[in-house]
Amino acid sequence: MNIIQYCINEHFPTGSEEYYAMLYLKNNTDIWTQLALVDAISNSRIQSSEPDVYQAKLQWWLHAIQQQESSHPLLNFLAPLDTNIVIELIMSLIFELLKCSSHDKLLLNDSLVNILGKSLLAILNNHAIPSQNEKEQLIPVSKFLGQYWIIKRCILNHQLAALSHESITSFLTFPIHKSQVKLSQLPAKIFFQFAYDWRKLNKRCIEEQRFYELSGIRKLWTSWKIKTFQSDIFTE
Repeated sequence: MNIIQYCINEHFPTGSEEYYAMLYLKNNTDIWTQLALVDAISNSRIQSSEPDVYQAKLQWWLHAIQQQESSHPLLNFLAPLDTNIVIELIMSLIFELLKCSSHDKLLLNDSLVNILGKSLLAILNNHAIPSQNEKEQLIPVSKFLGQYWIIKRCILNHQLAALSHESITSFLTFPIHKSQVKLSQLPAKIFFQFAYDWRKLNKRCIEEQRFYELSGIRKLWTSWKIKTFQSDIFTE
């Protein structure tokens, strides 16, 4: 099994937003592996409500990344690469997750959400270096994607009850306008569109106990449109 197939089997199954966002990057092992590493680390926190458990998991990740001594497939693949930017972001993410002592405050921790969002943008945007003006524009995008990632991971891990009503409301009412979003790389464009569409689909669900998912056909159609026209985010 190659590393991309491992990422699909263990982290981003067919039909997931990440799978369709990277559907046309079947040979870019860097993006698949780095995003799967973020998924594994964030799940270590989200899956565990006991502080001792998640702190032990996160400390293991921190040690393994620092020492580059692990049989884990994701770290084995990262080891020979020059991934200083990714490692720096991921280590910052681990430190922020370690500071989240309350399980229902994940989305209310601005520092955590921003670091997570920056990590996602860096990976999905293929480490394209933004200009100073673009950096300012990407600040709300980072926060939006960070919030989206945490909510979806809580849903996937059956931990939605761990998020406060205030946290979910913050995401569903977060002020972001697609006309202001300029992303250069295909996976970042597609993933942002999925996040935006999912939020729009569930905007009326603040008081409900369940959320609705985008269909696989809709995700495939969206990814194909953005790839075919190479446009910025263009649908409302």
